[in-house]
Amino acid sequence: MKASDELNFERAAKLRDMYISLEKLSQNQKVVSAPGTDQDVFGFYCDDISACIAVLFIRGGKLADMDSFIFGSDEIADRSTFSSFLIEFYKKREYVPRQIIITNALYDNYEAERNYLSTQSGCNVKILFPERGELKKLNDMACENAKNIALHSREVTQKSDSLLLELAEILQLEVLPERIEAYDISNTGDSHITCGMIVLENGVFRKRDYRSFNIKNESQDDYSAMREALSRRVAHSDDEGFPPLPDLILLDGGKGHVSTIRELFCSLGITIPVFGMVKDSFHKTRSLTDSECEISIAKNIPIFNFIYKIQEEVHRFSFSKMDSRRTKAMTSSRLEKIEGIGPAKAKVLMSHFKSIKAISAASFEELRKVKGISEKDADSIIDFFKK
Repeated sequence: MKASDELNFERAAKLRDMYISLEKLSQNQKVVSAPGTDQDVFGFYCDDISACIAVLFIRGGKLADMDSFIFGSDEIADRSTFSSFLIEFYKKREYVPRQIIITNALYDNYEAERNYLSTQSGCNVKILFPERGELKKLNDMACENAKNIALHSREVTQKSDSLLLELAEILQLEVLPERIEAYDISNTGDSHITCGMIVLENGVFRKRDYRSFNIKNESQDDYSAMREALSRRVAHSDDEGFPPLPDLILLDGGKGHVSTIRELFCSLGITIPVFGMVKDSFHKTRSLTDSECEISIAKNIPIFNFIYKIQEEVHRFSFSKMDSRRTKAMTSSRLEKIEGIGPAKAKVLMSHFKSIKAISAASFEELRKVKGISEKDADSIIDFFKK
């Protein structure tokens, strides 16, 4: 709650997950049903804003795990929509227990669903709607979980929306920045220049949308490298599987970076707002710049923390990608010291074995299975690592 109040949502989420895991450890030791019983218990909560389904997985009479699903208030509105959810839920699971317990709020005839699940599981599945007793207590627990999860999710969303609204006001944006992309250039001298791109959606890091760009012309300065990366990012914007263009772009840099990218976007007819994250002497963001003036955020603690988190995350991601390239290059360079192994064969070896350690431990037969590695090459590799 403290982290959430400070708008440090990523830390709040991690702490919440740790707390839930600890609860699971405790609950796993507590018998909640008859020994040997396997049950899935579905709880449901809905109000005018959102809905949630919480599932308790009971295995061998003990609470083994739990899961939850958030919906709009009208998405799980009746028996029909819940039935569709139930069928899809078990299509993705290998195991169907003999008992499925559903809250009375969704009571109806589920005979068709029962027959389908019985056929899928190969045993007689019962769907129960308890009104009293221990099963009703389990069902009430699942419903209470659903309510707590729905309200917590809403609270986090509201705080995130409030933060994004404040950011939009500070930067005088025309739209709420629901999608934000941040970029940073990382390199070792003039080598392995890499631009990392991170994405936030509704104030939360969306890691599956992260991308990195290996800068092709390594004689460029940071400005030109940033221009190359953003040019390629825009060129990929319509590619299937590539993230859509954002509402706001943040660059880890000052006026020069922003001017470079604004000029690029102007030439391409793109109107996405671009701001630079300007660092202080402690390497923390002190202000945001639009290339003409600086907007101080040092005294606005929530916004400062939010931008600082973005700055740290984009730097971490960009550096990790650059470091990975550097390590691979060093590894290939080491392999190229072996007689008969050049850059092409070194690359093939690393692609096949994934690490120097695995190559050094490989047998003659394993090395010969690698495309392009001759008997002489295999002997040279083994001899090299023996020495």
